[in-house]
Amino acid sequence: MGEITVLDNHETLITILSSGIIRIIDENKKEQFFPITSGFLEVKPGNEVRCIIEQ
Repeated sequence: MGEITVLDNHETLITILSSGIIRIIDENKKEQFFPITSGFLEVKPGNEVRCIIEQ
């Protein structure tokens, strides 16, 4: 439980997501919020991030 911030050139990572809200800020500084019940987060080289979530 807690928070994670993914920055530019973040280290490769795979983690479990628990119930809560995902906040995404895109390159135009636009925020989007997604309520989830569970899921996974993958950070890949080249600033690629994937979320597999259940809403």
